[in-house]
Amino acid sequence: MPARKWAWIAVGLALAGCHKPPAKVRQVRPPLVFPKPKSAPPPDLPEAPAIASKAVVPEVPPRIVISIPPPPAQPAPKKAVAIPSRKVDVTPPTARLGELLTDAQRLDYTKRYEAAQSRASASLALILRKPLTANQRADAGLVRTFLAQAEEERLTDLAHAVNLAERADLLAKSLLARLP
Repeated sequence: MPARKWAWIAVGLALAGCHKPPAKVRQVRPPLVFPKPKSAPPPDLPEAPAIASKAVVPEVPPRIVISIPPPPAQPAPKKAVAIPSRKVDVTPPTARLGELLTDAQRLDYTKRYEAAQSRASASLALILRKPLTANQRADAGLVRTFLAQAEEERLTDLAHAVNLAERADLLAKSLLARLP
């Protein structure tokens, strides 16, 4: 019985391998050949009749000449009179939209700014004493940038300066915690 089983398997494999799909036959049409037309000789035509006509030339009106007077002479430029000038700042003050702070808010923001700025500066000084990787040096540079931007914004937008100083402080604390 096992031999019979192997025989059926062999027959099945042999038949499966023999059956191939027929190859697609590509039909090629021969190019169309058109017969060349036979050239016929031109037909004999009678000569064209002569047309007798009088040429009519329209009359040209006489030329009219218009003279335009020259433009009036420019008046002589007036002499510039030197007026003593004062040094005046011509740039208008820039209007800046911002938050109007009360004295209490301004005092609160100033305290928060100074605290965050001093903590971030102290942390940055400790960080720079240790050997740093490239990523850590980039983070330290970012802390420096935040502190510089906060200092620039302190006079014009105190709320933004506090935000930048607190970011610098938070980043410096995070970097200091990751150092060995």
